Amino acid sequence: MNVVVVLMPESSRLAKSPSNAYGRYETVSQSLISRRQVTEEPMIDSFSPPVHKQVGVPNSSDNSTFEPITGIPPLCHSSFNACISATNNCSGHGACYKKYGNDKDVRDAKRSCFTCGCVATNATFFYDNGKKSGWTLEYWGGAACQKRDVSGPFWLIAIFSVVMIGLVGWAIGLLFSIGEEKLPGVIGAGVSSKAR
Repeated sequence: MNVVVVLMPESSRLAKSPSNAYGRYETVSQSLISRRQVTEEPMIDSFSPPVHKQVGVPNSSDNSTFEPITGIPPLCHSSFNACISATNNCSGHGACYKKYGNDKDVRDAKRSCFTCGCVATNATFFYDNGKKSGWTLEYWGGAACQKRDVSGPFWLIAIFSVVMIGLVGWAIGLLFSIGEEKLPGVIGAGVSSKAR
């Protein structure tokens, strides 16, 4: 049987308990929330958002001035100017060009189709509190070059996953095939029966 005995010192029993036995705390302000002055400090992030610049296009500007495209833009536009205005100059990630139509037609013929040709952008990012910078190429797609193209990373992850699943399955199958083999007959060679 287990017994626990707790002995209290005589001085703690005679001592007067403090008024704040559990510590001190500040009371909550009773003023209206709208009257309270709360100071908020800005969050400082050591990683800056990327700055996009088109690769291979002269006099390309930062795409932060371009508004995002809402809805689904059409694939073909009847004129060069309609393409620029409807796609917001291809969201800053490309340029409008004539997809099809007669070469003899003027630039804005009725049977012409103008669409966006997307161009890779050079995204510069800063790290280590802005002391160092790096860059990466980003590819764009969509009718107005408004969507980031992630097909490359997707195929890389998909193929790697399929190969790894195949290797693990092959290894497990190999272990099972080794376990199913019959033992050799020489195991019982050292054991002999009694002579009669």
